[in-house]
Amino acid sequence: MDKKHPGGMRYSKGQCAHCGAVTEVKEYHNLDCSRDPDVKGLLMSEERFFEWKCPECGMKGFFSYPCWYFDPEKGLGIALIPNIDSSTGDRALQRMNANLRGLARPGITHRAVGNFLAMQEQIAAREYGLDDRTVQLAKPLIIGQLQSEGKQVWNGYFVQILEDTGGEPIPGVLYMSPAGTEPDYSKPVYCYNVYLTDYTPLAVGVNEHAFRLRQEQLELSGAQPDSGEFQLYDLNWAIDFYNGGEEQDV
Repeated sequence: MDKKHPGGMRYSKGQCAHCGAVTEVKEYHNLDCSRDPDVKGLLMSEERFFEWKCPECGMKGFFSYPCWYFDPEKGLGIALIPNIDSSTGDRALQRMNANLRGLARPGITHRAVGNFLAMQEQIAAREYGLDDRTVQLAKPLIIGQLQSEGKQVWNGYFVQILEDTGGEPIPGVLYMSPAGTEPDYSKPVYCYNVYLTDYTPLAVGVNEHAFRLRQEQLELSGAQPDSGEFQLYDLNWAIDFYNGGEEQDV
């Protein structure tokens, strides 16, 4: 890795979908924390390198490209395959594992994602010690609430656990509690950024009780230990889980 450019940075050409302007974009293909400790900070910073703004018309958007994130200290390896999602089925997953076999490392949890927001989500889930499948299972709950309000949603991604809630209800958070009881607003909140179809982000979340119910659902489904192969868990996987597809390899 080029130490001057975390992630082995190189330039490529990008074209604005709105005005057609062509400009240079930076790409970081080898995000290896074992070689460069700055990689995680680069990826998780607020000024995200994968957010793009056209210098001509000002249009904003996200971009992605094939790359590999590796953090042996956290036991996590993530392959980014642009636009991949779990709706493509088991055969696509098998092909993915065949293609990515050279990236597999012993003792590492392997995940595949379709964009950098999903990569950030996987890293954040690991930092907070969460099962990334539970992180996905909370999404239909949150997105369903937004859709009931008439909002057009693209996708959502976990970002953090808010421990200090101030003991008051937080706007945008879905609260659940045992029957006949009031929600405990002092408990942690699991925060997500949900993006509308125009990519406007909404700060939303669920309370701890709602999140733990999702974890219980996963455990009751007979979830299997991690197989060591690359797995793809996303919003489509979560929807399929609730629609009766939980017999798949989880």
